[in-house]
Order: sequence, then C-alpha cells, then structure tokens
Amino acid sequence: MTNGKRVFAARLLLVLLFCTTLAASAAETPTGPMIWERFRDLLQSGAIDSIPVEPYHESLRPAIAQYLTVIAENTDWSEWESPDEVFYVGEKVHLLRDLTFDGHTSTYVFTFVRHDDDSWAFQHLEAITIRFDDLSECPVDSFPILDEATTHWIREEDRISREIYFYTRLKERIGQDAARQAMLDGKGYLLKAQSWIPYVPVHQAFIYYLCWEEQRLHGSDIILQALSDTSAVVDLAPVYLALYDRAAHLKTQVERNEYLQLFE
Repeated sequence: MTNGKRVFAARLLLVLLFCTTLAASAAETPTGPMIWERFRDLLQSGAIDSIPVEPYHESLRPAIAQYLTVIAENTDWSEWESPDEVFYVGEKVHLLRDLTFDGHTSTYVFTFVRHDDDSWAFQHLEAITIRFDDLSECPVDSFPILDEATTHWIREEDRISREIYFYTRLKERIGQDAARQAMLDGKGYLLKAQSWIPYVPVHQAFIYYLCWEEQRLHGSDIILQALSDTSAVVDLAPVYLALYDRAAHLKTQVERNEYLQLFE
C-alpha cells in the first residue's frame, strides 16, 4: 500500500470512528419517553431508593421520597403508558401526564435533569402548570386563566407560606408561645365580621363571615349545617390543612401539630 493510500485509509478510519462515537452517543442520550419508562418501572417495582433525585432545594429531598412512595401505592398504572407531552428546556425534561388520585384527574408535571454522561435524575413533581408555551407574540395583555380551585390553591399557598416563614423567624427571636400570641387575629376578624355583615347579631355574623371567607377567599369546602342564637354547626375541610399535606416546603419548617395550632 502506498503512503497516500495509507493516509487515506487512516483518515477514513478516523472518520468512521468519529461517526460511530456520535451515533452511540446519540443512541444513549435518554429522551423524555425513555426516562419516563425507566422512572415508571423503578416506581412500580418499589425500587424508589434506586431513583436518582436532584431536588430544586436539598430540603425537599425527604418530602420527594414521601411523595413518590404515596404515588406508587395509590396510582393506577394503566395511566402511565407514556407521557402526554414532553418539553425539553436546556438540560431539563418536563413530562406532562394526566393522573387520577382520589377520584380527581389532574395534569402532573414531572421534571428530570439530563447530564453530560447521559444519566438522568428526578427533580420535581408539580400538580400546577400555567401554559405559557403557546403565548402569542408581544405585546400581550391577556394571560392564562386557571380554574377557580387552582387559583385559590396558588393564592393560599403563597399566603400561608409567607405566614409560616414569618412565624418561624419570629419564634427564633421571641420563643414559640410569644410567636403564637403574635399571630392571634381574633379582634380584627370579629371587626370584619360585624362591619361587613351588620344585618344580624354579631355572634351570627362571625359564623357567616367564617363560612364566606373560607369558601370564597380560601376555596375551602364548607357547609353551615345549623345556626341558632346559642350554637352553630359547621363542616369545614380547610385548604389550610390540605396545603400542609401537599406542599413539601411547609413540612421542613414546622411540625403538623404546631401548624394546626396556628390555624386554630
């Protein structure tokens, strides 16, 4: 073989090796559906500890593990065939899937991170998504409208998160008992009730305002079963308590019993 042929053959071999390496790399890079399938299989088999996790904040890691366990124990695996939508944003992959829990179907967003070595890690699970992916060109004066229940939930999560943050900072400075006393708002609550509902005696106005506030401002399920001059019966399922069960960051700041005491 001549030197020219040897050089050509060597160059050809390098090109083939380079192309083969690219092809192998492309084949190994996990796509959204590939990640979903592997994640689903680990979750379904109960190998939750084998799922790599890189949370937005390290404090969320315990809550994420708890959520994945709850999902694995309560989900309908027939709904996990494949993601409904896949979004690639930089190194992140967002997989959207409609899932049903406790008879309610919602769109869940599963966020994963892809690494340079073609591995992946679970990052976050969210039950709220605001669709800005189909936003029209600027200027824009109309933004996505969410259903009333979701809007209530977002408002309450923001309000209660700020309240708990303030309470925990205050507790560090003045102690738990004093901090709880500082959070009491009974006088202001009663003033709103008697001034905004002046058509009935104040003790009835208090109950009426409780029902209106919990339903219309906070989005809670509430039924006024009975009301008289001497007693009232109210069935209440407050969003306040539901938030603690679903919002991971609240669990890292305050124990459930203490959280309940603040509500009471």
